[in-house]
Amino acid sequence: MAVAAQSFDVEPVFDVELLGIQKQPSPPPAPADVAEPPQDAEVTRLIEAAMQSPTSFNIQHWRFVVVRDPELRKQIRAVGNDQAQMTDASLLVLFTADKDAWKKSPERYWENAPEEVADLLVNWMGPFHEGREWLQRDEAER
Repeated sequence: MAVAAQSFDVEPVFDVELLGIQKQPSPPPAPADVAEPPQDAEVTRLIEAAMQSPTSFNIQHWRFVVVRDPELRKQIRAVGNDQAQMTDASLLVLFTADKDAWKKSPERYWENAPEEVADLLVNWMGPFHEGREWLQRDEAER
């Protein structure tokens, strides 16, 4: 049975220009008025917001490392394809991932859930991840 093609008038979900997403290989340099390093409270707020992002099984595989030391930033730049943002940005936060986080006391992710829910999810974590290195990597990088 053939299905007739239909066209739909669909409004975009988001405005690419509004989000500041442009067709360029890397973000533009920060304007002079943003070159001042953010205050600790601002950095904390940014990281706390990032920590609210959803993850598989609520594992939250990521770790955030705020790099303030100029010499360390130079070293990171040297191994980061000499990208100027590594040293010139007002804030450098490294996002790392722990691919094995699912193995490390998985019950801690669900300690506030009802016991039957926690047991179910904790018992699913091993079979879901074991022997699937590609999945462990993908889940940690989301």
